[in-house]
Amino acid sequence: MFPGEELYYEVSFMGIRLGSIKVLTEGKQNLNGLEIWKAKYYMDSYRGIPFVDLHTIYQSWIDPSVSFSRKFEGSTKKSDGTWDYQKIFFNQPDGDIHGA
Repeated sequence: MFPGEELYYEVSFMGIRLGSIKVLTEGKQNLNGLEIWKAKYYMDSYRGIPFVDLHTIYQSWIDPSVSFSRKFEGSTKKSDGTWDYQKIFFNQPDGDIHGA
């Protein structure tokens, strides 16, 4: 992972382009006294794909080992135009997971 790194993936199935995933590495940050890497993910389906209308933003605060997450936030656009929001905290040493 490198600060400012941007990865872009195009998702397809059997030659049909379904959407895209963009990953942005925001760099090192401090989360409750712990050094972490923060990344943001955008997942979007393309217009005109039947039965699919996906628009999601995920954020993850990742341990420097890049083997587990410390915190996760996700927002998904619902069909009525509102956004569903979820926040999860991970306490790896104790094996605890809790949402807010």
